[in-house]
Amino acid sequence: MKRFFRYISIILVVAMLLTIPAAAADSRASRYIMSTCVYLRQTISTHFRVWHEVIALGIMDELGASEIKVQESTDGISWATVATYTPTYSPNMVATNTAGYASYVTYTGIAGRYYRARIVLFAENSTGRGEVITYTEPIKLVHLEVA
Repeated sequence: MKRFFRYISIILVVAMLLTIPAAAADSRASRYIMSTCVYLRQTISTHFRVWHEVIALGIMDELGASEIKVQESTDGISWATVATYTPTYSPNMVATNTAGYASYVTYTGIAGRYYRARIVLFAENSTGRGEVITYTEPIKLVHLEVA
């Protein structure tokens, strides 16, 4: 029985050592960013909003999205970038001196086409910067009547 527990403990130590490189690869972004949320929401007609939310692990000098690329598809498989947003032209993409931020940009698409967004979220302070690149789930635009 004692021998059985010795083998189990050796297996557990080896398993823990093998998982260290996988956890270390993710530590840079998680050192600054606790959670993110991105999605598309159709508003009226063929307008939709690209929402992004990022929560940091503390107060950051800058927090938000450094780039949003809206991508379009006719079949939901092949994607082409149709618009790029940066804080230079859309300053509401980034906030300062905060631990959490949510915002959106608006795009007008074509009914019947699919859209998604590629978003680079970041958190930056005096000790460094963390980034997460993520995609929204695609949506298919329908023509909504304005009431």
